[in-house]
Amino acid sequence: MADSAFSLTVYELQNYKASQYVGVAGLVVLLWDHLLTFNDEVRLIWRARLSIPKLLFLFNRYAVPTSLIALTYATSGLSDDILPDSVCQIWFGIGVVLGMLSIGTSNFLVLLRLWVLWDRRTRLVLSTLILFVLTQLTSIVCTAYVVASMIPSMVFDPDLHACMLTGKVDFAILWSPGVVFELMVFIMTCWNALDQPLPQHAKMARVMYRDGSTYFFVLFGLRVVNLVLSIIAPRSLVFLGVFFIWSACNVTLTRLIMNLRRITDEAEESHIEEFHIDCPQWPVSPGLGSCASESYELQGKGS
Repeated sequence: MADSAFSLTVYELQNYKASQYVGVAGLVVLLWDHLLTFNDEVRLIWRARLSIPKLLFLFNRYAVPTSLIALTYATSGLSDDILPDSVCQIWFGIGVVLGMLSIGTSNFLVLLRLWVLWDRRTRLVLSTLILFVLTQLTSIVCTAYVVASMIPSMVFDPDLHACMLTGKVDFAILWSPGVVFELMVFIMTCWNALDQPLPQHAKMARVMYRDGSTYFFVLFGLRVVNLVLSIIAPRSLVFLGVFFIWSACNVTLTRLIMNLRRITDEAEESHIEEFHIDCPQWPVSPGLGSCASESYELQGKGS
C-alpha cells in the first residue's frame, strides 16, 4: 500500500482533491451530453448501415464513458471500498490503452471526413494517411513504455480512498504523437482551404471548417495543457487534466460527427425528393435504371 494521507503535505492533498474534482466534472459533462444527444445518435448513427466508421464511432461513444466511470471510481475518493493495488494497476493500464485507442480512432474518423472534403485528392490522402500510420505506430510504442513504467508505481491509498502514483511517469510521450498529428492535419486543412476555397461539398465544408476548427482549437489546446502538466507539474497533479480532456475529446468528436451526419442526411433527402420529381415512377426503362440506383446509394441506411 501507499503511504497514508497523513504523510502528504497540505499542498499535495489540495492537488489530489483538485484532480478528483476536475475528473468528476469531466465525467458529468460527458454523461450529460450523452443523454442530450442520444436521440440524434439513434436517428443518425444507429439507423445507418453497418460500416467501419460507424463501429469506430460507437466504440468511442461507449468505451470512453465506461472506462472513465471505472477510473473516476478508482480516483475520486468517494467510495469507502479498499481496493487492492492490482485493481488500480489493471484499471489504469487498460485505461491508458483505451485512451490512446480512442484518440487514434477519433483522429481517423475526422480524417475520413477531411478526405471527403478534399474530394479524395490523391496527394492529400496519401500524405495524411502516411502521417496517421506513423504517429499511431509511435503511439503504440509510447503507450507500451508508459504502461510498463506506470504499473509498478500505481497503488491504492487507504486514507485517500483513491489510486495514486508513487513515482514520476513520463506521460509527455503519450500526448506528443497526437499533438504533432493534429497540428500537421490542421495546417494541411488550412492550406487546402486557401488552395480550393469552394470545394464540391460546400455545405459539408462549412460545417467541417466551423466544427473542425472548434474541435482542433479546443482539443489541441487541452492536449497541450496536458502535455505541459505532464512535464512540469508535480506528481500530485499528473491526472489534473487527463480525465477532463478525455471527456471533452469525446463530446467534441460526437458533436462533430453528428453534425456532419445530419448534413449528409439532408443531402440524401434532397436527392430522394429530386428522384421522385425527375424520375418517372413507371414504367422504368433501362436508360433510367441509373437514376433509381443513385438514389438508393444515397440513402445510406439499413432497413
